[in-house]
Amino acid sequence: MKTRNPKLGPMLIPEAPAAAPVRPSAPSRWAPKGEKEFVDFFMYLLRAPVIVMPGWEDSFRDRWDDVLMNRLLHGREIFGQEMCTEYEAMLYVSSATLVAPPSHDWYVIYMWLFRRWNKEAANQVGLDDVPETLNVNQQEDLAGLRRWIFKKQMVHLKEKGQTAKEPLEAKKKELEAEQPKLF
Repeated sequence: MKTRNPKLGPMLIPEAPAAAPVRPSAPSRWAPKGEKEFVDFFMYLLRAPVIVMPGWEDSFRDRWDDVLMNRLLHGREIFGQEMCTEYEAMLYVSSATLVAPPSHDWYVIYMWLFRRWNKEAANQVGLDDVPETLNVNQQEDLAGLRRWIFKKQMVHLKEKGQTAKEPLEAKKKELEAEQPKLF
C-alpha cells in the first residue's frame, strides 16, 4: 500500500481493489430483455458517471478503471437489484467525508466497505472497532445509497441521450427528495 505522504499515513481510499470480494449469494438471473434493456445495460456499464459529492469529481477521475472493472464483474447484479456497486458507494461516501464528518453509522459503513476492498490497508490502519457485518439499519442505509446512485446515474445517461428517452423532470425531483442523509 503506497502512501502519498508518509506523515499522513496510508490512504483511506484504496488505489485499486486487490480482488473483487467473494459474493456468497447466488448469481443474479437478470438478463436484458429486448433491445432497450440491452442498450441501457451496456451504456450504463460503459458510460454512467461516477457519482461523488459536487466539487470533488476531479479527485476521483483516476478510479475509472476500477469502477469499470467492478461494473463489468457485477453487471447483472447491478441491473437485477438496480443498485450501483459497493465500490462506487464507497467512493461516494469517501467524497462526502471530505465535505463534513459522517455520523457514526456512516463511519461504520464506510470503514466496512473500505475493509472489503482493501484488507491490507485496513489492517494497517487498525479497524478493530468496525464490526464484521453491518446491522440492519446500516444495511438499509447502504442499499438506499446504492439505489439512489444507480437512479442518478440512469437519469444522467438519459439527459445525455445515451438511453431511451423518458420524462426526466419528475425523476430529478424524486432523486433530490430521496438523496440519503449522511450527516
